[in-house]
Amino acid sequence: MNMLWQPSGSGYQHTWPDMKFGWRIMVGTVIGFLGAAFGTVGGVGGGGIFVPMLSLIIGFDAKSATAISKCMITGGAGATVFYNLKQKHPTLVDLPLIDYDLALLFQPVLVLGISIGVAFNVVFSDWMITVLLIVIFIGKSFFTYKSQ
Repeated sequence: MNMLWQPSGSGYQHTWPDMKFGWRIMVGTVIGFLGAAFGTVGGVGGGGIFVPMLSLIIGFDAKSATAISKCMITGGAGATVFYNLKQKHPTLVDLPLIDYDLALLFQPVLVLGISIGVAFNVVFSDWMITVLLIVIFIGKSFFTYKSQ
């Protein structure tokens, strides 16, 4: 039985670009840095910037770009949490900045969503992942703009 993630002739083949230092790496680094900065400040992670940058500028396929984007988001989130561990609440000085009760409330749902997303990333084809990413990004942008 051949699965998509197993190395075989009929399975999925990742597209890894040549990682030579050049304009693509420089532009990708600048966009990645700015995407991480604005994504962290805005609290959205930056995946809407990382995936297109990794696909269109660096040259990764959609599945690899999504996986690398998740790693980049995790690194930014880890750095943000590490920074905020010792911060105090701005008005209630005796409370920490991080609301641990709220984090415990939404963390299981977040892990479930990530698990479903990883399963879809393995099962779906490249074009379907690209279409779904575009639809989700446009929908999120529309609802964000409408709530302003």
